[in-house]
Amino acid sequence: MSVPNERPTPRRSGATSSLGRVSRPELNVHRATVNGLVDAILADRAILKVDDIVDRHGTGKRNLHKLSREYVGVTPKWVILR
Repeated sequence: MSVPNERPTPRRSGATSSLGRVSRPELNVHRATVNGLVDAILADRAILKVDDIVDRHGTGKRNLHKLSREYVGVTPKWVILR
């Protein structure tokens, strides 16, 4: 059984390694929002469903799910069940 050769990853110079690290202020706003929602979920054991957090914080269910997956890495339901 042969193992395929892995292609070596090219080394990046200092100029190109920072291309993906653009400072975007709107990301900080989203991150703060998501952190606040996660803190609220963890602090209030009465939150049992995603709809509970949506109703209390006035955010859309789809938006909450999208931001949670992007910034937390898991769904809001997973955080609630934790």
